[in-house]
Parts: sequence; C-alpha cells; structure tokens
Amino acid sequence: MCYQISPTSILIFGGFDRQNRTNASFVYNSSANSKSIERSADLPTVGSFSTMVFQIEDALYTVGWNNQKKNLYKYNITGGYWKVDEDFTIWFGYIKIFLYFCISNSWGFGVLG
Repeated sequence: MCYQISPTSILIFGGFDRQNRTNASFVYNSSANSKSIERSADLPTVGSFSTMVFQIEDALYTVGWNNQKKNLYKYNITGGYWKVDEDFTIWFGYIKIFLYFCISNSWGFGVLG
C-alpha cells in the first residue's frame, strides 16, 4: 500500500516480496532534483491490509490482520514509526472504527464525544 506523507514523499508499506508477505516500509522522495527511496521503520507485524489508509493530523491509520487478530496500525509521520493501537477491536465491522475515531478525536458528535 502507499500514501502521500508530504508534498514530495510517499510512504510504501506491506505487500509481498515475490512469495511472502512483508512488513517492510519505504519512503519514496519524488522531488525533481533528487529522486530516492529509503527504508523506513518496519510494520510491527506482517499481515494483510484493508484498501483504505486515512490521515488524522500527523498520523496515518489502516486496518490490518493476520491469522491471530485484526489490528489498527498507526504511522507517526513526523517520527517515522509504526505502532499497533492496542485499544482497537473490530466490532460490527467498520461501524466501530468510525465510532472509535469519533470518540477518541472528539469530532463533536454530541453523546459520542
């Protein structure tokens, strides 16, 4: 998967390395003067990911899973590191994800926040 993290940088993470899933992450710099790709912090665990990545302030979020459980992965853009949000669980699919962010980010949904 990939997501633009600055005007000239794209975070590339997860996927397959010909045969196996990988937890590798890279940052591609697309500036005209110096195109480059550098290794970034690895994902905490290897797994599959949803097709959606979203950004809230200085963090990217995506849902991933392996054979044991589903996780919410958070990438700190400034710090350049990943972590698994241990408070997150899947509950009625993506409805709980929406409610989780409404409450944790105080998006002003009255009773929820």
